[in-house]
Amino acid sequence: MNVFDLAVDAVFQNFGVPATYTPVSGGTATAITVLAKRPDEVVGFGETRIAAEISLFEIRASDIADPQAGDVITLNGIDYTVQGTPSRDAERLVWVVEAFIT
Repeated sequence: MNVFDLAVDAVFQNFGVPATYTPVSGGTATAITVLAKRPDEVVGFGETRIAAEISLFEIRASDIADPQAGDVITLNGIDYTVQGTPSRDAERLVWVVEAFIT
């Protein structure tokens, strides 16, 4: 393990919260640890600005190999559906996933 792996593991161990990840393809639900962020995203549409509630989750790549749109993250009994294409950090150790409450 390199220093980045150790740092990521330490962050998730100290600040992460337990969740469940269920693939849209019907695979087995997996227990994971996430870093959850819920910023309000302001979306502009012409002269109108709409505050959209979006949730961002950081998930260790070692926990989930290939997250897809439509997969479900369950956190505190609330289901969040992954939208768009998840991206990875520069070291390819953490997925950043956008999701909305379903």
